[in-house]
This record gives sequence, C-alpha cells and structure tokens, in this order.
Amino acid sequence: MMMRFSSETPSLCNSIIDSILFNKPSITLIYGPAASGKTNLVLQVIKCSKYMFKNVTSKKKIVFAFISTEGSQYLNRAFQLGLSTANILYAEAIDQDHLLSLILSIFSFLDTYIIPILIIDSINNHYRVEANTIDGLRKFVFVLSLLQSLWLTGVYIIVTAQVHTIPLFEFDLIEEPAGFQFLSKWAHNIIRIDYSSRSSRKLNILQPVRKTFYFTITKDGIEWL
Repeated sequence: MMMRFSSETPSLCNSIIDSILFNKPSITLIYGPAASGKTNLVLQVIKCSKYMFKNVTSKKKIVFAFISTEGSQYLNRAFQLGLSTANILYAEAIDQDHLLSLILSIFSFLDTYIIPILIIDSINNHYRVEANTIDGLRKFVFVLSLLQSLWLTGVYIIVTAQVHTIPLFEFDLIEEPAGFQFLSKWAHNIIRIDYSSRSSRKLNILQPVRKTFYFTITKDGIEWL
C-alpha cells in the first residue's frame, strides 16, 4: 500500500506542470541531449520544493536525496542555487553496483528521515557501458525495481537519462535513452528536453499528457517563458 507523508507535493515553480506531474507520488523520467538542461531542471525541483514540505507534522527531519552518476560537477551549480547540504543528501555512484547500494541505503534512512523526493542524475549513465552484458542488464532492471518499491512508500522518484542516436529508417536517426524499452514502461511521467534556440529550451511532456513549455537557464535557476 502506498503511504503519503503529507498533502505537500514537489514543485518546479510552474503550477501547470506541477498539476500534471506531481498530483500524486510518481516516477518521472527526463531525457534529452547533453547540456540541454536536465541537471538544472532536477535541481530546480529541489529549489522549488524545499519549502513545500516544511509544515509536515513529524518528529522526523525532512531531507531530499540526490544521487549523481556523472561525478560531482553538479555541486557547484547546486551551491550556486543555495542548495546546501543542510537538508539534502548528496551522493555520487561510481558504477551500477554502487548505485544499487545507495538506493538500498535510502530505505534504511526512511526510519530516521522523511525523504519526499529521490533524484538520480542520470539513471542510465553506467548502464550504457554495460548494456551489452547480461549482468549489466540485470543490475539495471534491479535498479528500476528498487526505485519502484521506494515509490510505493510514497517517495517521488525523478530521474534523468542520457540519450544516444539510433537509426529509425534508412536515412532517419532519433535520439533515445539507453534502456528506453524498460524506462518507458516503468515511468509514469516522461519528459523530453530539446534546444529551442541558443538561449532557450523546450520541455515536452510526452506522458501522461502532451504539452510543451519553454524555459531559459539563469544564474538563479529555471525561468519559465
């Protein structure tokens, strides 16, 4: 049975997007080309959400969890946005085994903390290297299974995914996340980010509804257009 911590929900500081993605605990997949704004978008979730849960009546401390599989480069941006370690658990997973271990540790943290949101940036970075092995596939599916179990406790799961180019027809190419055949069936919400112009990005909600939004990335975070 799914348990909810409170009536509070995550936010992207956009009430329309929030009503589509965060009306109940969910699993959200965000994918797009390199440097398209995926990390900025998930950091924006923490920035906009950190005050949303402050009125939860509980003796437990409220913390957000952020796991990177791409090193610690995100930290400079996180601190620029004012996202200190005071109420955020940051970690870097060096491979799929380490990622599994970190996710398992979140379950034990639930005894001590309220963790309303877990973000993984990106979910398939290590899997891309191991995608052609049975063991790599097994670990990737196990990661998704653990995250689904965590979602069932009421945690919002938000993950980004790196894309690669695959042939569609004889002369057509598309960009798709590695492991998309699993991710697309696993996620409740699917978002693709694209470049709109040199200074703006396009956020396409593909699931559960189709809707498009535009934003820019500023020193203070995401600015919706």
